[in-house]
Amino acid sequence: MSESFTSDESSRRDRIVDATITETPRARRTGALLAIAAMAGAVTCAVLNQPWVAAAFLAMPVMNMVSKYFPERRDGPHHPSADDVQRPE
Repeated sequence: MSESFTSDESSRRDRIVDATITETPRARRTGALLAIAAMAGAVTCAVLNQPWVAAAFLAMPVMNMVSKYFPERRDGPHHPSADDVQRPE
């Protein structure tokens, strides 16, 4: 019974890793396209003399770049993940 659980768990984790590997490049391309579209919108609005709208278009790419400079912080209580739980053997 324990071996069955271990192999099922290992198979599940392998599928998660494979899905992550597949989705990561797609997510990067989507993020880059959204940032380029936002910057193009900002330039267009600046040319059309709409500075507030241009600033709104720039908010997403600028905040995305700023967030990369700050490491993730965990505030509040720690919630255990599935890896933290001890399973009986």
